[in-house]
Amino acid sequence: MKRRLNVIQKLLAPNDRDLRQLISNAEHLVSTRLSNHLEIQSLVHGDGIAVLQCRITSSEQATRKLLSKHLTPIGFNWQLEADGDFAILKLKPHLGLIPLRIPRINLILFILTCISITLVGLLYFSPEREEAGTSSILSYFYNWLPFSLALIFILLVHELGHFIAARRRGLLVSWPYFIPFPSIFGTLGAVIRTSSPMPDRKALFDVGASGPLAGFIASTIVICGGLIFYSPLILPGPNSDADVLVFGSSILFSFWEKLFTGETAAEGQLLFNPLLYAGWIGYFLTMFNLLPVGQLDGGHIVYAIFGRYQKLLASIVFIILSLMGTIALLETSGLLPSIGLPSGNLRFWPGWLFFSLFLLFVVRISHPPTLDDKIKIGRYRLIIGLFLLLVLLLTFVPNPVYIATETT
Repeated sequence: MKRRLNVIQKLLAPNDRDLRQLISNAEHLVSTRLSNHLEIQSLVHGDGIAVLQCRITSSEQATRKLLSKHLTPIGFNWQLEADGDFAILKLKPHLGLIPLRIPRINLILFILTCISITLVGLLYFSPEREEAGTSSILSYFYNWLPFSLALIFILLVHELGHFIAARRRGLLVSWPYFIPFPSIFGTLGAVIRTSSPMPDRKALFDVGASGPLAGFIASTIVICGGLIFYSPLILPGPNSDADVLVFGSSILFSFWEKLFTGETAAEGQLLFNPLLYAGWIGYFLTMFNLLPVGQLDGGHIVYAIFGRYQKLLASIVFIILSLMGTIALLETSGLLPSIGLPSGNLRFWPGWLFFSLFLLFVVRISHPPTLDDKIKIGRYRLIIGLFLLLVLLLTFVPNPVYIATETT
């Protein structure tokens, strides 16, 4: 057990290059935020430690308070040895061990999320057909268990992407807080609390992009598995002779349908089975997280790439979502005449209005700066970031889910 833990610690620990960057960030913070208290005269690196020779230009007590305020939250141990105005400041990243014990609240939320997802699976995938020699109980397992396991797998992969990236950057992060939500999804995803301020745009990008990238790959694997190993069912569309729940298909989802089955469902319909539905939810959650707004993953990515222009892009997205939701709500309530849009995927979703208000008052529109915004992310990260923005466009559905009324 101890050997396995050491392997995990080594995997999640920052490499030498990241370690040097962490120390450089701390030095930059001291030289900027504490410039009125410490005057750096020289510095020496060695063994993951930075030794700064400084001159104290204010009281030693005030300097220590500021060091504790700025360095401790970002995961640094520091030691100040003062001799009159002359002082030696030692900085070392505190790369604490991963807590073996998961906090009770995180565990409870994860269990409740699993139960909520399972209830959704039981609702949508009851055994409508009996196979020879297969009992009703086994039919239940055959239908909803793959859905539950697949969706939990997608959520875990997404959050582990964030967690591992943050740990390798030396940031202090919590275990994931999963959000149970008994609805057509069963969950609203999960969040991870970061105690450390973001040191620079490279770290911001790594932490922000790793989750949706990992979740997108996991969702794609689940969707392809659903098209290969299950017989897809075609859900009724808006022209059915009954009130039905209609799921919209994104450009990328339709591409996988065409690639593996040679055809796509008719407009307003969706190829459907337990794995496909889990993958559909995975794409939807990935798409929502990639919106370039505030503290969403997309907000992290766009700020890392474009800096202060993130607020402009986020404002445009907020206005578009608000207009889509408002038009759909007014049209649904009969207060707005039909605007001539075809039925199916081109119709808007009233839920976008709720999500736009959620973005405005909870997530916020603008993204806070990092400790050092001057550091560029580089070509490699730029390519990944543009790819994820393309994923946002390919997985976006203007009207992801709605109830189609009976036709006469």
